[in-house]
Amino acid sequence: MAFIARLPLLLLFCLGISARAEDVPPPTPSADVRILIDVSGSMKKTDPLNLRAPALRLLISLLPADAQASLWLFAEEPKLLLPLGKTDVAWKRKALNSSGRITSNGLFTHIEAALNQASEDWKNATALAGKRHLILLTDGKVDISKEAEKSTESRQRILSDVIPRLQQLGVQVHTVALSGDADHELLKKLSQDSGGSHEAIEAAEQLERMFAKVVSKATPHDTVPLQGNKFTIDPSIQEFSLLVFLGPNAEPTRLVLPNKMEASEIMLLPNIHWRHEAGYDLITVDHPDPGAWELIAKTDPDNQVMVVTDLKLVVKDLPNYLTTGETINISAHFTDQEGTITKDEFLKLIDLRLRHNGEEQALSPDAAKPGYFSTALKDLLPGKHTLSISADGKTFKREINHSLEVVEQLVASKVSVDVATMPQQLIVALTANKDLLDVKNTRIMAKLSNAYGQSTDVAVPGGDGVWTLKLPLPSPQELLTINFSVIAKTLQGKDIKPSVSPLVLNSQTLAQLLAPAPEKAPPPPEPVPAPEKKPEPVKPPPAEPKQAEETHEAAPSGEQSAPESHKTSSWVFTGIAVIVINLIVIAGGWFGYRAYVKRSTAKRQALLNELAPIDTK
Repeated sequence: MAFIARLPLLLLFCLGISARAEDVPPPTPSADVRILIDVSGSMKKTDPLNLRAPALRLLISLLPADAQASLWLFAEEPKLLLPLGKTDVAWKRKALNSSGRITSNGLFTHIEAALNQASEDWKNATALAGKRHLILLTDGKVDISKEAEKSTESRQRILSDVIPRLQQLGVQVHTVALSGDADHELLKKLSQDSGGSHEAIEAAEQLERMFAKVVSKATPHDTVPLQGNKFTIDPSIQEFSLLVFLGPNAEPTRLVLPNKMEASEIMLLPNIHWRHEAGYDLITVDHPDPGAWELIAKTDPDNQVMVVTDLKLVVKDLPNYLTTGETINISAHFTDQEGTITKDEFLKLIDLRLRHNGEEQALSPDAAKPGYFSTALKDLLPGKHTLSISADGKTFKREINHSLEVVEQLVASKVSVDVATMPQQLIVALTANKDLLDVKNTRIMAKLSNAYGQSTDVAVPGGDGVWTLKLPLPSPQELLTINFSVIAKTLQGKDIKPSVSPLVLNSQTLAQLLAPAPEKAPPPPEPVPAPEKKPEPVKPPPAEPKQAEETHEAAPSGEQSAPESHKTSSWVFTGIAVIVINLIVIAGGWFGYRAYVKRSTAKRQALLNELAPIDTK
């Protein structure tokens, strides 16, 4: 009876163990974004209408729900406007309300303190490295005191200490300079050396467009093509957001649904949400009807249709900066809830194309990676470029747009490892462009920084246009950042500071450097005819052994006292019950998992079938 009384508790105990074992940690955010807004007194002149507020509201609205973000204002010191949190509906509501606290009353512009405070909790490189972003808006220069020397020292610390630390943490800095008086050299250095982006505008009226571009770099989103103000929504799309930029005295925006009904800010349907600002409309539609939609508004190249869907076009690792002579290798694939789609019946319908400067080239299936398509783009001229990768699946369309800047490569770098020396050496060879630089008046310094904040300046030896830096190869556990500073003259005698791509050495980059070059596979050997085998005689099966006779005698009864026997029997049954219950829980989990896989597979197949074109033959 005692065992029966304990059975419910045992069942709860076992179920508790099973539940804890199946606990899943929260998903990693798709991005970690820190937004820094300048509120110094100079903004009264550069942004008299406080257009930073509606621009910030647009940026907040465009953040995906699976990211995390925080808002900061800075002048003489940074102030936290909204703590770090998941960018869900509740966080966005608070963020939108807090945008009204943007002012222009600060005394100074302490960019160094703002960068340090906003990134303080980023202690080391983690799974979020590469997904960390700082968005910095300012209209001025580093200005922390009435004493000019202190501001100069702060600016130098950004170059020597802050940038290497952000590089080691995998942070991309996206800078927006509002006015020609901003320190463009510093802001571009911040973005270029961290792999971020830099935008310069002269009027606050352009802020909303710039913020839309920046947020698309920090948190890329799926889009469908908007052609002639028309776009197509397929059955896989759960939600779309239409961003429409408005010019002066623009007519009210209207949206025509597939059933020819019209919606506007004053005529809304239950599933349509409309945010109107003086410079833009942001229209979000939940569970939209599949079919052809039309926008009634002035055509604008920055208008876009962002979608939430399980069927995603993924294009990874597109750079924000490129040097002349570099090639962009573009790789694209489709994913759904189950991962990369590799079904031939789906992939053979896809037409993937890259558009650049009015020209198109196809992405071809990658034989080495099932489900992937690839192409290469090279010989880009210096300046800003926009790439468009579009996919046409006959019944659905996807598009990804990406802007980048190509900078003149005045000093090229090449990294290698000398494995013949002991200890092994890291070799960085720097080569100047003799057609543009006076190599006799070119000097190169390297700043070596480790993960502990220690740094060393080293003059790179060399001459006649070639400089070589040799260092002991760091171990995979170490983290080393190398930033180069070049002082040179052009052939016309003009002083310039050419940029050289920084080098961040960690376990991943070291593994790439040490990886052996792929060898060509040897040709298959000539087939050798197999010798004829004579049939072997069939052996009779071995005789089965006789079953051993039982010789065990029954244990004499009464060897243990009655209470002890009852106690042992109770715990034996208890142990058996625990095992049985766990087996039931495991079996239930297994069959539940099988059911989940079956449902997911059926859902994927149903989606692909729904998107497949109808065979008219």
